[in-house]
Amino acid sequence: TLFLDTTPPSAASLAAPAAATETRNVTIRFTWSVASDTHSGLASHRLQVDTSGAFSSLVADSPLSAAATAETLTLSANDTYFWRVLARDDAGNTSAPAGRLLILDTTPPGISLGMTPVVGTETRGITISFTWSAGSDLLSGLFEHRLQIDTAGTFANLVADSAAGLATAGARTLYG
Repeated sequence: TLFLDTTPPSAASLAAPAAATETRNVTIRFTWSVASDTHSGLASHRLQVDTSGAFSSLVADSPLSAAATAETLTLSANDTYFWRVLARDDAGNTSAPAGRLLILDTTPPGISLGMTPVVGTETRGITISFTWSAGSDLLSGLFEHRLQIDTAGTFANLVADSAAGLATAGARTLYG
């Protein structure tokens, strides 16, 4: 009896990292659920990582056993990656889930410049308005600005520490 298997195995179910994960860690543990094949049997998995969703210039292509559910890789910092796990059955048929986005960003955002009041400003008022230019982060985007006020310049004992969101101005009332 000859059995012709042209049916690909089920796709592996990707577990971690989650879709659109942003991290500063360059060592990533990829996990998935084992694929299955009811016809000829599952032969292997293959973890693929690329800088484009087309998977045409792989930066990692790791052949793994059919039972494998995890692999740890160290990737280059400050780049956008896509990852997937191919499943191959004993007849050579393959399947793959859609790739997942992963952003490795180890560079801190650009600092805010042009802050007012300038260093050394003296005032008698207790409510002071602060303004600054927006910081930037080209890879993962800017999450928030923080306004921190310290009387010693060491920022060890803050008088004020507040998230300003993406605003570029804020006012604080200070008590002597």
